Amino acid sequence: MSFRFASDEEAEARMRSGRVVLWFSSPACPPCRKVEPRAERVARAYADGVSFLRINVEKGTALAEKLGISSVPTFVFVRDGRELRRLEGVASEEVLEAAVRELLQG
Repeated sequence: MSFRFASDEEAEARMRSGRVVLWFSSPACPPCRKVEPRAERVARAYADGVSFLRINVEKGTALAEKLGISSVPTFVFVRDGRELRRLEGVASEEVLEAAVRELLQG
């Protein structure tokens, strides 16, 4: 399993319970395309314990506004409705993986 596109409504519902990684991106964003292979590898490696949802900011902006997303790519790591960590920009695979492991610790 890898990141799958989700609506604002679905993402908000998933955020309330469990472990979720939200990836805010845009098809027109070169840094988003650069980080995509890394993010997908991490998502596949941790698919059993985490929901990986991708939000296209060109289609859904309400959740991005609510969470104060000001640039893409941005990854938001949420456990049981609480944001634990946020990564903005092109993160390395190691940094993404460390953030997912932190998400799984609780």
